[in-house]
Amino acid sequence: MVAVGGQMVLSAINMVVLSPINVNTRPSAPRQAVIQQFVAMNAQPIWPHVLAAWERLWAIPLHVALAVIVLQVFRRQRMIWLFLAILLHALVDFVAGALPQAFGQSIPTLLLGEGIVCVFGLISLWIIWRLREPGGLARAAVDLTS
Repeated sequence: MVAVGGQMVLSAINMVVLSPINVNTRPSAPRQAVIQQFVAMNAQPIWPHVLAAWERLWAIPLHVALAVIVLQVFRRQRMIWLFLAILLHALVDFVAGALPQAFGQSIPTLLLGEGIVCVFGLISLWIIWRLREPGGLARAAVDLTS
């Protein structure tokens, strides 16, 4: 998350910070390089960055749900939960990676892949809710006041 999201944040910061700089005060060679970088950045559409942020948004509950599933190994004393978490993680990674490989880097393929990650994220929210410990929040509040 930090690698993908950090790159997007740094790119946005660079555009905001460097855009108002007057490149005419630079020597000719560096000025041309800066102008070419600005042209390249401005030529890119914004939607791939928004789509990547959307995917990262749904990756968070997915990974929390996978951690909750792994936690079931210790709560229920069965290793099947670990294998289930590994299988689900492999399935999501396979779908996200196999779609572009199979159908190319087209807009519909990207949208389908991110949509599938979104569906997995929604299912992950249900998994987190379903595997929560009933009354755990109330019990934690009582422990804090004691």
